[in-house]
Amino acid sequence: MKTTINNRLKEYIELNNINPPDFYHKVGASRMEYFSWMNESRPIPLRYLLAILNFYPNLNARWLLLGDGNSTEINESSGSGDIRIDDHLSVTFLMDQIGLLKDHISSLKDNIIGLKGQVEDNRFIIDKLNRELDVKNLLIESLQAKCGIKKE
Repeated sequence: MKTTINNRLKEYIELNNINPPDFYHKVGASRMEYFSWMNESRPIPLRYLLAILNFYPNLNARWLLLGDGNSTEINESSGSGDIRIDDHLSVTFLMDQIGLLKDHISSLKDNIIGLKGQVEDNRFIIDKLNRELDVKNLLIESLQAKCGIKKE
């Protein structure tokens, strides 16, 4: 089974006993954003991924982004500790992010279709209620006329 960036981040947080509020405050995210990542309803935006990698230097960027290696095995070949993302990693990461965004857009489109259906249903109900109101107003006018009551 292929894991996602969100899965791997959740795994890292759990394995390292990181307190969720401490985590999302440190990286500048809201509680809602954090939990949307943990339940995979939204992809993690790049700005937060960079903040996460900055605040958690023992987190292996290649593992987080691609699933290669393990969560804390840092490639020592770069020497400086800077995170260097090669072209392959960048393309793979971006393709993964694009896939997640496409899924999210598809979900939003489905929600919009559902909402449009609800709007149409509500319009139908409103039209029906307006027709009933018109009929009731006609009945009231008719009864007022029969009883000799003048309209106000």
